[in-house]
Amino acid sequence: MKQIMYEDCNNNIQFIKNMFLKISSMVKNELIWSVSNLDLIPADIEDYSGIGGTIDDSRQRVYLFQQRILNEHTIVIGHDELMNLFDDIRTIYEGLFVVIINDQLSKISIFDGDIIKIQGDIENFL
Repeated sequence: MKQIMYEDCNNNIQFIKNMFLKISSMVKNELIWSVSNLDLIPADIEDYSGIGGTIDDSRQRVYLFQQRILNEHTIVIGHDELMNLFDDIRTIYEGLFVVIINDQLSKISIFDGDIIKIQGDIENFL
């Protein structure tokens, strides 16, 4: 297991996106991720108090995805769709991302926004 300590737990999405891009570059076909235990903060697009305003589509998409995980506990999502979702996220505080590459299970777990644990074949690429 490889463990990474990331300094800025309030703005970690660019670091996480880069990790996922490196992983996808090592395989030819699209990856399918299993996502669970997700706690995130959407990107700051505008000030939204929740009272008398409307929420934009990108933030709504993030909220709906997070609600699906709360209801279903685990979501299976394609790599490209996950990367598009990351565009609307500022921080992932907690999450478990599981993928199978070359018949081997690999995991990325994020805890407290700054502790990232990597297990499986992807350890050598990150």
